[in-house]
Amino acid sequence: HLASRDPEMFWTSGQWMTETSGGSDVGRAITEAVRDDDGSWRLYGRKWFTSAATSQMALTLARPQGNGPGGGFVHSLTTLPDGTLIAAVGNEAYIDNQVYRSTDDGETWVELILPADEILTVAAGPTGVLFAARERGGLHRSYDAGQTWETLDFPGDLIRVFTFDDHGRVFVGALDGVYRSKDEGDTWEQVGLGGLRVHTMTTAGSEKIVAGTNEHVYWSLDG
Repeated sequence: HLASRDPEMFWTSGQWMTETSGGSDVGRAITEAVRDDDGSWRLYGRKWFTSAATSQMALTLARPQGNGPGGGFVHSLTTLPDGTLIAAVGNEAYIDNQVYRSTDDGETWVELILPADEILTVAAGPTGVLFAARERGGLHRSYDAGQTWETLDFPGDLIRVFTFDDHGRVFVGALDGVYRSKDEGDTWEQVGLGGLRVHTMTTAGSEKIVAGTNEHVYWSLDG
């Protein structure tokens, strides 16, 4: 029907694609397709634009049940001690970023529900604590692989990177320096590079901290 030139035979087709979460980025569609026992599919979700609504058929898009991140950018990846993967996925504007969890090495993914969107960075510590930092400010913590979250008070600017040392301390690089927590995020203190934009950071051994800013690399030998 679609390829026919006969006016009595040809059909027009609408398209039900666009969603608020992804716009024209169809890879970020969150409408879910669930397969019934008889082989047919049921769709669960919301489309907010359709073309040719009065056509004889329509082409739509949905993500099969159990499929995880698609489209957009994977802004951050981290691994919990038991091997669980956590991914923060979004677009260039960090709008409607989503966080996913996989317990089978990335074969399937489940979306996690956080107190806020725009999650840019996720990081898991050696004890299993999981942090999620927002692009526009805000810090969240989970102790159950992202099933539940609590919002933390963070005194600094926007967080860009996390790292952990052998003493159980958490270090973050923010847009106004380096901060340290000795109690997995309950309290924080600024420990260096005040006023500098820290974008990358790592630990080396038990005391050495290395941080990269817009212009230089710095290190501390006393944590």
